[in-house]
Amino acid sequence: MNSEVCVINIYTILIIKHSNIMKNRTVDVKTPKGMIQATYGPIVVADVREHSFRTDVAQAELRQTVTRHYPSARANNSITEALFSAGEFDFSSSDFEQVRVVWINIPLGKTKQDVEKQLEKFVDATIYRILADNVEEVLSKEQLHAINSPDFDYSLESARNSHIVMAIDDDGMPRAIASNGEALVGAVELDADGKVTGILNPEGLQYSSKGFALSHTDDIDLREIAEPVKAVATGVVDEAKQPASL
Repeated sequence: MNSEVCVINIYTILIIKHSNIMKNRTVDVKTPKGMIQATYGPIVVADVREHSFRTDVAQAELRQTVTRHYPSARANNSITEALFSAGEFDFSSSDFEQVRVVWINIPLGKTKQDVEKQLEKFVDATIYRILADNVEEVLSKEQLHAINSPDFDYSLESARNSHIVMAIDDDGMPRAIASNGEALVGAVELDADGKVTGILNPEGLQYSSKGFALSHTDDIDLREIAEPVKAVATGVVDEAKQPASL
């Protein structure tokens, strides 16, 4: 083979391989307060482990940092759309960062490197969020089936406890938060590790879950009073204690 052709082919392969590596991407997303921009970081494989209760699959823990940029002003209003994207306006913004965590099933024997290599094929893979006032709306069909089946030790109460939207308050303690971002002091009971063990006052609570998609997927907001949640940068503290998905 001609050496020059060989060098070109190797260079082309390197370009293709490099282009498939996940990078930050910034997209326009729709929120109750209008269109804003959100930056999605690359998905990181945090861990590979045995499944919590299944023997036919293993689990991979994936994490993705999502930063929402709330502008100081809007180019659109309730009846008029903006002609130009939010990024073309020179508005200052307040940024809110959240590390999202999700567990996915993987074949037995797969390593962390195997999962990372597979992820490189899906550069727009997304950990998306579902928000609702009713916990049943954020659960998967499999979780709902488990709640109603005598074959699983999984109840609606435990689902509520593990899906409450939490954030770290000014005193460093986790608190349940309302849809406007205000802390709901005394709404939940916590153990020494900050894990929810019971609900004392359900009024104002909101629930969330995370899904994993191979392509870009916007968040799903099913709340009746939907306002951007603030102070969610440390929400991963609560997510890490949630049980594995069914």
